[in-house]
Amino acid sequence: MNSQWLKSHPQLQLVDENDLDELFDQIITKIPNLAERKQKALENRPRYFKVIEALCQSVDQTLEQITAGSPVIYEGNSVIEWHFFTDAGHFYMLDLGDQALMFSESKQQVSSIDVSHLAEE
Repeated sequence: MNSQWLKSHPQLQLVDENDLDELFDQIITKIPNLAERKQKALENRPRYFKVIEALCQSVDQTLEQITAGSPVIYEGNSVIEWHFFTDAGHFYMLDLGDQALMFSESKQQVSSIDVSHLAEE
């Protein structure tokens, strides 16, 4: 049913895969206030994203992707363990409020930074 609905949609445009980038560029030029929207999106990123970026900067790595968050108990407290990839591999972080810890896949601590300046969610 979904494919039938899509095929009959009045605004359906069939585009060759090789022409997609050009089409996307055309669409982007029509977005009003794009620079302001991008800036607002940067400012409104969730805390975990900002913490992960700060940890990556502290070890001179480039964040590539945040993959998942899962609840864990760390030193008797319930926290979210956020997993992410950088240009150096897979890591995870724990946000402890004023401090954030970055660990390698082998559970070795890689970095510890002060994140007290970041607003709580």
